[in-house]
Amino acid sequence: MFKALAIVLPSLVVASVASIAQADGDGPRANFFADAVWSYVETTCPVAVQASDEVNSELHELFAEATDSDQSIFTSMLETVGKNVASFQMSDLDKDGIALAIVGAYGVNAQLEYQNAVRDQERLAATDYLDEEVKLHRRADASLSFMDCLWPPAAKISQPPVASGWGAQGDRLWRQIAITVYEANCEIAYLKLSRSFLDADFADVPPPDRAVFAQTLLEAHEPLATAEAVAERCEDFS
Repeated sequence: MFKALAIVLPSLVVASVASIAQADGDGPRANFFADAVWSYVETTCPVAVQASDEVNSELHELFAEATDSDQSIFTSMLETVGKNVASFQMSDLDKDGIALAIVGAYGVNAQLEYQNAVRDQERLAATDYLDEEVKLHRRADASLSFMDCLWPPAAKISQPPVASGWGAQGDRLWRQIAITVYEANCEIAYLKLSRSFLDADFADVPPPDRAVFAQTLLEAHEPLATAEAVAERCEDFS
């Protein structure tokens, strides 16, 4: 169901921002991107930033890694407007798009790992399974806080607050990422589903009862993913 989000978002990152980071050919640009985007995230999501130093550090590293690749749809743009433009003319909209894609991919993976762990019989057989769950819960909860802060409402997609510093191509890229994120969440109420797992008291549920307990959460969420419910709350950007 929502595994598609974890697959789509990383590919968007690689396809969209990778070689911009290497515009000067020697690597430091990746750190520039990471610092610039992370500064935007800190300003936009102060509550989320305070939740977990571990997640903060991991996300910052991902911002750098995602812009350290040889693949990019921006190659032709860089040849036209110059190698430094992409780095130094990023607007908040461009930083927002990078943050959406990377935070989304990171968060989905963190939440899936937690949701699988709480019902994985092999993990539950370990004597320290509760300690491991606490760590996974903390990471999933903190990443969901970032997602909840950054996820775009329909109105923002229809009328972005600022223009891309990368011109029309940047505007289209942000819209592509934002729509992907919006629709993936909206169609299955992903943030609500993840929150239900994080709020559930799995620690008090014995391992043999975990699968049934988790299934109950999924079934309770199912009405939110029906076609009728989706049509009522989700904007169509096709």
